[in-house]
Amino acid sequence: HGRRGLRRILMGSVAEEVLRGARIPVLVVGPQAVTAARAFVPSVAPKILLATDLGPTSKKALKFAVSLAQRLNASLILSHCVFDGLHPLLQVALTSPSGVISTGSQLTEMLETMTRDATVQLKAIQRQIIKQGISCGLRIDERMVTAAPSITREARASRAQFIVMGTHGRGLLAAPFLGATARSVILEATCPTIVLRA
Repeated sequence: HGRRGLRRILMGSVAEEVLRGARIPVLVVGPQAVTAARAFVPSVAPKILLATDLGPTSKKALKFAVSLAQRLNASLILSHCVFDGLHPLLQVALTSPSGVISTGSQLTEMLETMTRDATVQLKAIQRQIIKQGISCGLRIDERMVTAAPSITREARASRAQFIVMGTHGRGLLAAPFLGATARSVILEATCPTIVLRA
């Protein structure tokens, strides 16, 4: 539980500590997901949203999500925010006040290349998942510049029962703190989040 004014910055200290040190997947029911979790009834075909940045941490999450989908007879949705990997200064330079990528930028060609490359990689992953007998959809966000709002929005839209994601802390505070994207997703998602540390 996050406490009052700190809720949007920190999760409860016990949850944060577990997530920082866990070597196994951890299922977290964030503040927005509490009501949904209490009302959860296993559906005939549950959905798992796998949030991927196509980096090393995502490989571990992919393996786990596929295994979980097989055990639950669930479908998977691959979700990727193309521009989340941009350097923060470029994100600021390219972002409109509404939080989406501005059009007409001189960097349009570079952004289009990023989108094409990500699409090729994601479709290859999707084919491998389908070969294992799992239904798999694909959602590529080409508008938002940060992954967390993209992930939580897609989870709501697709009515996913779980979000699976890899995480790692970055920057000067990487060691003691959970990755910012994972923290934001946990605090805002309306379904439980399963987090795997790198």
